[in-house]
Amino acid sequence: MGEGIAVPMSLDGSGGALNGKPPAAAGAWGLIVLADNSQTDPIAQVERHLRVLAGPIGPLPTVVGVGRLETHPSPGVEAYCAGLEAAGWRVPVIDVDVRRETDVRLLLSVLVGLAEADGGAPPE
Repeated sequence: MGEGIAVPMSLDGSGGALNGKPPAAAGAWGLIVLADNSQTDPIAQVERHLRVLAGPIGPLPTVVGVGRLETHPSPGVEAYCAGLEAAGWRVPVIDVDVRRETDVRLLLSVLVGLAEADGGAPPE
């Protein structure tokens, strides 16, 4: 697969899309992890997915988008940041609703900014 963004398709705890190296990860220049805050222990799920992907594809610019914070406010964004940092992950965490174009654009903008800051601009 060509260069792009690896997006795991499930954070439901099954890890279905993350058993081994996901096909979409080959050649990826960035990673977006979407968390559903209505799930049980979503911070641990995000951390597990980051850990599983770190080995196969190495360090990548990464951003975490947390959905359903309006209806499930706990844990909050600060708790995600603290929990992920305690596990060794310093990544931006953003409150998003992926049904809103502006929120999706924000995720992508942050990811591109991280890629550019790392000296690896995304492909045109």
